[in-house]
Amino acid sequence: MLLFEKSLGGKPELPFFLYDGSTTALLMLSLFCGIKLKNLAPSALKALDGVSEIHIVEKEGEEVVRDYIAPVEKVSDVNAMIL
Repeated sequence: MLLFEKSLGGKPELPFFLYDGSTTALLMLSLFCGIKLKNLAPSALKALDGVSEIHIVEKEGEEVVRDYIAPVEKVSDVNAMIL
């Protein structure tokens, strides 16, 4: 599960999660809009290895405002995908 303490905005159109085994990943909310995640912990990287989807939860205070499942894709280089 990936938990955000603040809402990321509107409902994602086509969420998917990209990582390459390094400490950087991308949570894509649509084909053209994403969030760069840096300094992923080794335990998080180990948990991502081999999974096909991740549960995303967005909160505002104690209230869950959005939750959804995003497919996980391991790519060769996340940084090469950042414009």
